[in-house]
Amino acid sequence: MTTTRVRFENQWRSLASEPVPREWSALQAQTLTEVMLLARQDGPARDLVVWHLHGDALAGHVLLHAALPLLDRMARRDPCHELGDYVSEFWLRLSSYPVDRRPRRVLANLTLDALKAVTRDHRRRHRALPEEASCPEPEPSLAEVLQAAEELRLLGARDVRAMSAVYVEGWRSHEAGPRLGITAENVRWRCSRGARTLAAHVAELAA
Repeated sequence: MTTTRVRFENQWRSLASEPVPREWSALQAQTLTEVMLLARQDGPARDLVVWHLHGDALAGHVLLHAALPLLDRMARRDPCHELGDYVSEFWLRLSSYPVDRRPRRVLANLTLDALKAVTRDHRRRHRALPEEASCPEPEPSLAEVLQAAEELRLLGARDVRAMSAVYVEGWRSHEAGPRLGITAENVRWRCSRGARTLAAHVAELAA
């Protein structure tokens, strides 16, 4: 377990049994651990995002800890980045998340947005500094997550190809569609379904 993961685990242990703030009464939870589990559902996740955007840092920390197992798996499979890189990008995506425009699959969207940002950052720096020795591309990080999901029969091959085109190669839906022989709408649908599946099976994929 990395130093960063240990630090976050210790932080969560100090928070897990804390009572839920009165402002969060709509969640009908007694402890932050209960809230973290609820964060995998869209309704509570949306509430937490809104509270975070209004200055409640604790709400953001709960969302981050809910996503941490999958972020950690991605980081462990990535030869170029550490967990801290994924956490930083997750926090940045959270701080500007358009909850009104993207109200569904909130936790999955945030996690995959962080992955996409890390991947794009690496590819941008690699292009800018071609003379420097570079580590392998980070695609195996996502490839192995998707492969695990496919092996567990959580995702189909077509869903994996669509998600790889968007989240690994960085194509937009209307660009990926012709490459895959499907419509842009179908690409978005497959990515959305795949993101929902990943979010629902975080524990299995983090094993």
